[in-house]
Amino acid sequence: MRLKIAFKKSDTCFNNVSGGTAINMVSDSCTASYSVHGETKTLSVTGKAAHGSTPEDGENAISKLMNELSGVVTDCKLIEFFHEFIKLEYNGESLGGQVSDEASGPASYNIGKIETVGDDIVLYIDLRYPVTFNLEDIVNAINSHLSENGFSDVKVEVITNKPHVCMDKNGAVIQTLLSAYRDETGDMSEPTVIGGGTYARAMNGIVAFGPMLPGRELTEHQANEYIYLSDLILAKEIYKTAIKRLVSE
Repeated sequence: MRLKIAFKKSDTCFNNVSGGTAINMVSDSCTASYSVHGETKTLSVTGKAAHGSTPEDGENAISKLMNELSGVVTDCKLIEFFHEFIKLEYNGESLGGQVSDEASGPASYNIGKIETVGDDIVLYIDLRYPVTFNLEDIVNAINSHLSENGFSDVKVEVITNKPHVCMDKNGAVIQTLLSAYRDETGDMSEPTVIGGGTYARAMNGIVAFGPMLPGRELTEHQANEYIYLSDLILAKEIYKTAIKRLVSE
């Protein structure tokens, strides 16, 4: 799901803040105009882009900028918020929203975008949460945590929420796909769970199947996204075998 948190510019030290190009990406740049001791200054920070479902693979420029200003600017609610609740984390621990389950692992939080909208500065968060948890429970826990720690006037709002896709790994579909993959590659690894939204959302009864192979660099949504030609050829054989087995059942 995607969340937003709005701050009044008058409660912060910022005149303007801009960072990130998409909520589902780790921001690789952030620029802010801010006031300190009556003087207006500008700070630009670079990070490393990554997919929003794997924020640990990137370096979030928005968080880095707030972290750099933490010891420089005082009486700024937005910087205080980052220092207290966001830090450089991506698991939601300090925010009060850290959750995990056996089926799909821990939640991930990505500070994907920040922008100035009129008299507000709006922060956008990409949250990938475990399949056994309820949306409202997580949001209520975060808002309660903020209220209990001096930020009762700051509220997390839900922008969008897409239901998860989860199949029984011991079911016929997964086992058929798994057998095709194992026979073509010799890799006996177990199926995995990812936080990314895929084509599996197109209709019921679908699961994402490849084409990334173990050990390859993840470059989705980044500059120069690529796949090895040899992997593409292997994927073709895996898909061919899988389709034959699915239609024969």
